Order: sequence, then structure tokens, then C-alpha cells
Amino acid sequence: MAPKQSDYNRLKREIDAAKAHIGAYESIVKTIKPDLVKNAARLYEIEVQDAINAYQLNKSGGSGYQKIISKLATQGIGTLGQLLSFCQNSDFILPGFSFVESENLRAAAEKLKQDVQRNTRLVIDFSRYRKLSTDILQGAHLWGEVDGLGAKLRVINGEKVEPLTKYFNKFPVQRIGNMRWLLTRRQTKEKIIRQFFRLKEDTNQLTAIVGDFSAYFQQVVGSQADIEADFFRNAAGYYAFFESIGLPGTQGTESSEDQFVRMASGADVTADGARPGQEPPINDALRQIMARISQIDPLSPLLKARLRNWQKFGAKYILAQKKVLLGDEMGLGKTVEALAVICKLAAQGKTHALVVAPMSTLPNWRSEVHKHTHLQGTIIHGPDRNEQFQKWMINGGIALTNYETMWRLNPEGVHMTDILIADEAQYVKNPLAKRSQCIHEVAREVPYAVFMTGTPIENVVDDMIHLIEPLQPKVAESLPNGVFMTPSEFQRTVAPVYLRRRREQVLGELPALQQSDEKFDFGVEEEANYRLAVANGNFMAMRRAAWTGKTVRSSPKMERLSAICREAHATGRKVLVFSFFRAVLQKIQNEIQDIGFPVIMGGVSSNDRQAIIDQFKASQDRNVLCLQINTAGLGLNLQEASIVIFCEPQIKPSLESQALSRAYRMGQAQKVSVYRLLTENSVDDLMLELLDRKRRTFENYAQNSTMAISTAEATSSVDDHAAEQLEKQLISMEQKRLAV
Repeated sequence: MAPKQSDYNRLKREIDAAKAHIGAYESIVKTIKPDLVKNAARLYEIEVQDAINAYQLNKSGGSGYQKIISKLATQGIGTLGQLLSFCQNSDFILPGFSFVESENLRAAAEKLKQDVQRNTRLVIDFSRYRKLSTDILQGAHLWGEVDGLGAKLRVINGEKVEPLTKYFNKFPVQRIGNMRWLLTRRQTKEKIIRQFFRLKEDTNQLTAIVGDFSAYFQQVVGSQADIEADFFRNAAGYYAFFESIGLPGTQGTESSEDQFVRMASGADVTADGARPGQEPPINDALRQIMARISQIDPLSPLLKARLRNWQKFGAKYILAQKKVLLGDEMGLGKTVEALAVICKLAAQGKTHALVVAPMSTLPNWRSEVHKHTHLQGTIIHGPDRNEQFQKWMINGGIALTNYETMWRLNPEGVHMTDILIADEAQYVKNPLAKRSQCIHEVAREVPYAVFMTGTPIENVVDDMIHLIEPLQPKVAESLPNGVFMTPSEFQRTVAPVYLRRRREQVLGELPALQQSDEKFDFGVEEEANYRLAVANGNFMAMRRAAWTGKTVRSSPKMERLSAICREAHATGRKVLVFSFFRAVLQKIQNEIQDIGFPVIMGGVSSNDRQAIIDQFKASQDRNVLCLQINTAGLGLNLQEASIVIFCEPQIKPSLESQALSRAYRMGQAQKVSVYRLLTENSVDDLMLELLDRKRRTFENYAQNSTMAISTAEATSSVDDHAAEQLEKQLISMEQKRLAV
């Protein structure tokens, strides 16, 4: 069939449209990185201005300062923002102030403005700045894809667009659809027809390629709901990335080195007259430590994780001092710091790392090793422990064992350890206990040793001294009467061995959501109960089997939950514990009844429920509230809590997200730590895998509908019938896996 002018014009439109799409994508890809920086700068500028407007001038100062504040207050000036507005006029003089006083106020306001700016951090805030926050996360999400997307576009241009354009321009369009076609020889017509159909085929191919790229691009970009969900799962990772590329408001007011100098010199405490903010004295010993630290690069190709600045400093401190007590508050990534050190040493040929931790934490350690390093993590426990340990002696890697097994291992292998990590080191603070003696002996002999605990002092200062002694005996010897030292003296003395950072010191982007999926094995009797539940097809019994140990020590989940709650109690943080099962919550309440409140669950009257909540909010000596997730996961404002524990995965994804929102909501001033307690080789694994796919179904509601925010039914991706089918599916899969 002879081509028509209209056919040619249609192909031209299709080619032009494809080229326009490619050009648009090229423009988008080129602007991803600069747009991220621009959007971050804009959000930071807004947040700085918010901080300036909110800064109360009466926050501090002596009596003379307060007189000035009182005079300003009579003029309606109570915040820094208001004062700066008055100062905009170059010749302003405030009523009641002289010209010189007004100029001094202007200078003071500008200095305070700079201080506020230095102390303001870039914070992703969906509640106030959803568009900017989402755009920043979008840019961060795509940052690593820029090169790949650009390469794909260059291939499309080079292999398809440019050749097709040249071929199209050479096509003899003047011969078709007019009198010249009738006068054209048959052979020439056949050639033109072949050219046209090749042109049509190539155009169709280009259109299909552009369509495929568009689909791929949308997949890479993800939806707004996907991006927000990813941020909530990995906020720490996003902020680490922001920090690594130097976005505005991510560098903090001080370097990690400066923070350490302040802590080590005692300049952060005021008990003996030191003033926070004044220049700390640096003695020769501290100067030598800093010199060693400055020469160390803590990174190695064996480490997958991206370290925050304080984590880099922690790793450098360990590598410089070799034997240290790492006392960072929980949730700051002590495990990753330790793994960074292990990787660095392994890259230098020091290949044998030994991690000793409570038995219930070993599966999580193994998971972290796999997630953050290229090394092999092996749990040394059980009847084959000697065989596994022998393999570790030969091959190296990271051996993971518990305190009870440690002293039973081959002494020859223990003594060939390059680095010892003792996690939850408060377990070995009693020098008379057998496990303490074993760990202390190894710590004295190995080249590197790290004791890690968020609570180095549980009762008395001697707790900490007992931990320091096997690490650096000379430091411990200088602390025989540590209880009588001033805080600053104590800090200066322990600086060579002790490093601790608090969340507010290093996580300037607070509030942030930090989530941790912690994996545990069953206790012995729990595993038997689980197999029986699977054999009987009892789905609910399968889900709660990991809480059926008769004692805390025989239930890894209970042991870990108790440790989290009690460490939180020691540091003044409040905890929400959610479970679907009343029996589980009651058992937990029995374990932590000295620091807990009555359980809120179905059957508790509204009055009693409110009374419990009021007591929880006001209490200074009890800190744990247990709640049944399907009855107390909605309608409560509990911003006083900054730790949320989920005892098991939920059958409805909305249950967890709604429960989390009790603490992680507008008005929350603290970083929220979320712990999901999971059991390996159980229905927990299957539920997480299957339900993760179903979570995405809520995005149609969450993206545009306010009903989805306020109504659980709208965001529930599992109705009753589907839940029953899912239960049957999970039971069948576990019965097949366990052959029961």
C-alpha cells in the first residue's frame, strides 16, 4: 500500500513525541542532584526561621540580662524573630533604650541568630512541610540512580533516536501523496514503500522503548507512599546520606572530635564550676589521643554500612585506644561501630573477631553482620559449638557466642582472637562471677577489646570501674575513690577508655523514627510448643509460642523486652508495649510489674483506661505501659513515650501503623525508637514477607484521602475472609517446612 502524507505526518508526530519524552527525562535526571540540594536548602532556611521565631529571649541570662528582656517585653518583643524584625531598620532605636544600647541589641540579636542557625538541623517533617520533605526524599532516593538513568538515556539516543532521525530526514516525502507518485517508476515506488515501512517499524520500536523507560523510571521513582514508608523504616540511613553529601543543616554545631574533647575535659558538666560552652582545657594526654584519632581512617571495603559522623569517630576512637568501654545510649548504633572496627582490622589481616552477647541477641547480631559487612558471622552455641569454633579458628570471621558458652570454648582459639566485643557488658561487671572472670581474662590478653553497654553504672561507680579494670588497668587504678570525684574529674580520668554519646548530642534531626527488627531463636520449651501448634494447625498458638517460656531466661523475647524496658527506666524513657494477645501482655506485666502499669485491653472501662493513661503520663518512677494492639492502638495521645515495642507481627498492617502513631505523632519532642521482636525460623518470617506486599495496597488511600488517616478500615489491607485464608496459607507453609 502506498504511504500517504498523513501517514508520514503521523510518524513525525510519534517521533517528535518520543524525542520530547526523552528530552524531558534527560532534564529531570540532570536536575535530580541540584534540586535535592536546592530543596534541602529551602527547607533548612524555613526551619531556621521557625527556630528564630520560636526562640524565647527569656530562656537564660543573669539579672542584668533579665532587665533588658523585661524592657523589650513592654514593647511586645519576646522572641528573637520579633527583635530581628525591629532591627531591620538601620536607624532603629527602641523606646526606653539609648542609641548605643540599641546598637548593642542589634549586634546581640545577629549573634544569637547565628547561634540558632548553627544549632538548627535539617529535619524531614511531613506534618508541616510535606511537599518539600517528599521532594527531598525523592531526590535522595534517586541520587544513586542518576548515573544509571543517564546511561540508559544515552543508549536510547545513540542507538535509536539519532539513527531514526537521520533516516527520517532522508525519506523522500516529496514523492508521496501527490502527482509525482503517479509519475514515479514502479521499482522506485517499491523502494520508497520498503523505506516507509522500515521507518514505521523503527518508530514503533522507539515508542515502545520510551514506554519501557517511562515504566522503569516510575518504578525507580516510586510513589509518595512508598517513599514516606521507606523513610520511616530507615530514617537513620537517610540522615546519614544527607550528612555524607553535606546538605545544609546536617553537619551539626560541633564535630565529633570537639564533642569528645568537651566530654573528656569535663567542660560539659557544671558540678565543680565548669561552664558549658567555655573553651575546654586540653592536657597532653588528651592531645595525644586526639592526634592518634586524627590519623585513622575507619572505613574499609568490607563494611557495607554508611557511618554517621559520630559513628566514624567511635570507630576511630576504638582503633586508636584499642581497649575501650563504649557507653553510647541505646539506639545510636554501637553494633555498627563495632562492626566497622572489625572490618577495618580484618582488612589489615586481623581476621578473628569474637563477639560475646546474651543468647537472645545472637540472631540479631548475625543479621547485622550480614546486613552491614561482607564478613561471615557464625553463632557458636549448642552441641556442635566445638566444631563451629574449630572452623572459625581455621577460617576466621566473626564468632558469635553467649556468656554461658564462652568459658567452655577452646582456650587456644579464644587466645588467638584479634578483637573481643562484649555486648551488654553490664553482664560482666561482677568480678566474682565466673563469666566475668572469663571475659576479663580474655580482654586483658587480646590486642583489641570493646565492652559495650548503655548502662555502665547500674548501682554504684564501682560497676563502671570493674568494667574498666580489664581494659585499661592504669585508668582503673586511678579511680579507687571515684565516687568522691567531681563529675568533670571523673570524665577527664576515664577519657582514655570511656566514650559515651547521648542522642541529643549527635542526633540533631530529632525527632526521628529509628526502627529495629530484632531476631531471636525460640527457647527450648517454646520451640516444642511451636511445633505442637503447627502440627495442630493452631495459628494463634503459633504466633504467641515465643512467649511461652516459663522463666525470663528461657524466653529470648521476654529477656530482651525486659532489658529494653529496664534500660529505658534507668535513662528516664517511657515505653509502650503492644501485643495482640492478652496472655502475652499479662505475662509481660508480671515480669515488669515494679516499673509498669495495669494492662490496657478489651474489657477495661473507659474511666479506668483514662486513669491508667493519666498515671502513665505523670509518673516519674514507673515507665512501661502494655496495650492490646487491637483495642488500644487507636485514639490515644501518648507522646510521653519514646520507645515502642511490638511483640509479634500483626495480621493487619494498619494495626501496627496506627499503634505506632500513638507515640510518633505531632507534638513528639523525642526520637522514637521502635523495636519489633521477631522469632527466626517461625511464622514471623512468613508474615513479614507476605504482608510486606500487602502493605502497598494502602497507598491509594494514604496518598489523597484524609479518611485513610482517621479510619482504620480504610487502610486495612486484610479483611476477615482474607485473614482466614492467609492464616491457612501460613499454617500450611510451616507444616510443610517442619514436616508435621
